[in-house]
Amino acid sequence: MRVASEKAQTALLRLTDVLGAEAWQTRVELVPGTNETKVSAKLSAGGYALTLNANGAVHTTKVVVE
Repeated sequence: MRVASEKAQTALLRLTDVLGAEAWQTRVELVPGTNETKVSAKLSAGGYALTLNANGAVHTTKVVVE
């Protein structure tokens, strides 16, 4: 996953399945500029939501595992 940050901050990344069950979670330290992190979870095929929560802002994107 790639995310741009205007400042250094701690962010929470969560991956949930279509039923809302948490499949993976981690905290990352973002630096100003582009940040990249890998999702290190063994996932079954299906749809997931990847949520980034940083400094009170929440961004969610859909992820499909085939």
